[in-house]
Amino acid sequence: MKEGEFHFYEYKEPGYSDYFSYDIQRVDMGIAAAHFDFAVKEKGIKGSFKTVTGMEKDLPENMNYVFSWVKEK
Repeated sequence: MKEGEFHFYEYKEPGYSDYFSYDIQRVDMGIAAAHFDFAVKEKGIKGSFKTVTGMEKDLPENMNYVFSWVKEK
């Protein structure tokens, strides 16, 4: 991991979203990303969400790489 990169992963709990007509875990991921974005902006840190290649390698079962937040240089 490089300094200034923050990677977001989602553990897909088997059966968790079966109770909903949509992927509630994906909604939770969006909420977490929004809170992260608000916090770094509040601190005056500039960056953006991106997809970083190679982050999906060697993950545990049911774990998925979603996206990264990368600080501007």
